[in-house]
Amino acid sequence: MPEPDEIDIGGAFDPEEGASEILSPKKLENTMRVQCAHGAPLLTASKMPTNEELDAVNATGVVMTATGRRVSAFIRDAQRVVFHTFNPRKKQEYIDRGALYVRHHGQEVDTEEGVRLGGPGLVTIASLEAVGDLHTLKGKHATGTRRSPQDTMMGMVLDQPVIVRVNGADDALTPEVKERVLTHEIEGFIFQDVKDLLRFQSEWKGVALPSSIDASRVVHPEPSVLLEASPENLLQFFANEQNFAEGNPCDGYIVTEPLSPSDAQRIWDARVTRIADAHDKPLEFPEGALRVGVLNLQGASKVERWMLKQLRQQILTWMNIRIKMVHTRQEIENLHGIVYPGGWHGPQLMLYNDPRLGINEAVRQAIAEERLGVLFSCAGAIGAGNPRKERIGCSKHPPSNFLDYGIHNNKLSGRVPMRFRRGDNGSETWEERMTNCVGAPIFLNPNPEQLQPLVTTMDHAPVALKKRSIGPKPPIYTAGIHSTLLESEWLEELGRSQAEKRRKGVQD
Repeated sequence: MPEPDEIDIGGAFDPEEGASEILSPKKLENTMRVQCAHGAPLLTASKMPTNEELDAVNATGVVMTATGRRVSAFIRDAQRVVFHTFNPRKKQEYIDRGALYVRHHGQEVDTEEGVRLGGPGLVTIASLEAVGDLHTLKGKHATGTRRSPQDTMMGMVLDQPVIVRVNGADDALTPEVKERVLTHEIEGFIFQDVKDLLRFQSEWKGVALPSSIDASRVVHPEPSVLLEASPENLLQFFANEQNFAEGNPCDGYIVTEPLSPSDAQRIWDARVTRIADAHDKPLEFPEGALRVGVLNLQGASKVERWMLKQLRQQILTWMNIRIKMVHTRQEIENLHGIVYPGGWHGPQLMLYNDPRLGINEAVRQAIAEERLGVLFSCAGAIGAGNPRKERIGCSKHPPSNFLDYGIHNNKLSGRVPMRFRRGDNGSETWEERMTNCVGAPIFLNPNPEQLQPLVTTMDHAPVALKKRSIGPKPPIYTAGIHSTLLESEWLEELGRSQAEKRRKGVQD
């Protein structure tokens, strides 16, 4: 730990930020399955679309309404998050879809759990009235020590995240529902009416907590908020400036009618224009703070911010870290460090390269001037690679060439043993840790002159790398996994680089 005078003190609990919490690997995975699909269209489909059709509109998931063979084929070949409905009167259909997912994406492995689920993941859509039945069903299929591998995988796949479709804001603004969000029994809500969505966002923080929960340092829940509408109504939603007067009210959107590439582009352009107009000024931070931003355009930005907050409040309490969501070049200009979040790298690449937002252009310039540290995380890491190197299972969009490596996408899922580097060159050791992976990529043929391995699989395939540098420059990390240990090292190194600049009289 650095001496107190190296980095400004001030990382104690901040009531305005709310407390953070430590999630179990399963709860973290469920949260990420939902949030990774944020910021791009989810298609409602009775005729299951091909992957080419999904690519054409940059969809990150499909809400299935089809049945029979079409569902089987889609789940078998799924490359997007699969949203499907739980109906208490048709429980067996729901169980059969879980079994189908296990058949295509489950495997027995030599780890502490003995099994692993791959693939893009399942997300359940349910009515509020059906949540209790769903919870009971999950309990009946809970994993145990004497169950077969097939039973264990069924328990795992049925314990999937739940999004509730509500009739109005009142349904979601009750203490009972908030408690279910706090315990991750519910991960988010689907609204069909814009007025209800806006009211929910404005009143959610004011919901009274049940007496069983200590409100003094409670973790403020951030449920996903999705808008379900036709392409034309979605276009009107993003075009209306008043809908965004209090910030972005919508994490994602479900398109209820067939979406053509031209309509998808119109919605995309309206959304990007709204983001650019709403975030055209530099962010303000307290004096002396380590200024860290999380890109909040597509993907699990809330999870990345939560992980940073957890480190700030529970581990790096001696550091004055301030964390904000960022969207445009203007908001990046004032940062010391930035996180490219997990999500879906195709839509991310389109957003980050859009000249109206200027993300990659601003980050590339700041890196060249040695004034910005970067953590490329999961999908962010996929998009940061070399377009001339091998890329397996990746989007057609060329990566941004920040770092020199190829990618094998969706390589690792479940609890995986990994090797973490400890110490510097010459005195380094490698420590084995079980690591939770959610469709994590591995890096192919990284340039050893540019990049140093930080984490590898047990057979030495790299899953986290650091850009080599001389002296305390802002650190550049890239990681296929989500690890608080890696983020802690990145933040500490970022703090040291800023402290060194201050000692040399360099202005922020």
